[in-house]
Amino acid sequence: MKRTIFNEYGGPDVLVQENYELPDIKDGQLVIEAFATSINPIDIKIRKGDLKFITGKKFPKIPGADFCGKVIQSKDKTYKEGDIVFGMLDVMKGGAYADNIILENKNCVLKPDHLNVYESAVVPVVGLTTYLALITHGNLQKNQKVFINGCTGGVGSFAVQLSKALGTEVTGTCSKKNIEFASQIGVDHIIDYNNSSIDVSTSFDIVFDTVGNLSASALKKLGNKNAKYATTGFSFRLIIQSFFSKAFRIINVKPIHALLTELKELIETNNINPIISKEYSMDDIKAAHKDFESGNNTGKSLIKIK
Repeated sequence: MKRTIFNEYGGPDVLVQENYELPDIKDGQLVIEAFATSINPIDIKIRKGDLKFITGKKFPKIPGADFCGKVIQSKDKTYKEGDIVFGMLDVMKGGAYADNIILENKNCVLKPDHLNVYESAVVPVVGLTTYLALITHGNLQKNQKVFINGCTGGVGSFAVQLSKALGTEVTGTCSKKNIEFASQIGVDHIIDYNNSSIDVSTSFDIVFDTVGNLSASALKKLGNKNAKYATTGFSFRLIIQSFFSKAFRIINVKPIHALLTELKELIETNNINPIISKEYSMDDIKAAHKDFESGNNTGKSLIKIK
């Protein structure tokens, strides 16, 4: 069996493959043979050491959180051998860049019926981030006006699809080179953030910063008096704002079985299909990380394992 690891923080070149053996599983656990995983911004930050105050100095570390795979061993009554599941591992601990993964019940559910195994593998982190921001926190409703900062990235493109599926009007920001892509996925009003300040006359019901680079004051300028604000950013001022205002929320995704179940049902009910813009093999993982760090990514980057 093979997996991708790193033994020190740094650039893409610290990623190496190694052979490994799985330990015996415990009651309540299962083993999946993984079909695919994906790249998320958190994977890059962890590899670079930006979050080493959380991830620590113990190596090796295995990147990756998203997965889809086939159950090949099970000591959990919910799943049997042969089931195809999708889900996520703890984003800070990782472990998904491997051809076999040990999971617990909280980490997975059966994959959405209409998605193939590769589409399913790119969904969990971006899907749950969007679900928590727009549904759990934002209580997204038909005919509302939604603002999405970074509407063409992994989270942003999924947020656009969900928002449009539920009948909202979407305004989004992206780079000039991605404007056509934003139009293709259904963004109603597109702002080129390189040449335009984010200053619009419309006030929004939900403001979602998928990039995490807007301040609390910048977010608040975009919302109406009853607006909800969600961000993937993390700063002292955002923490303070979210502490004192129920309208603000910093999105922190964790593997929770009930939320994965709700996400799956939402995807199936609204026939949402994730957008895979780039595909790589595990042998090309360094190139995949380099490409991702170059910026201007649209949709999701898939890592095929099998």
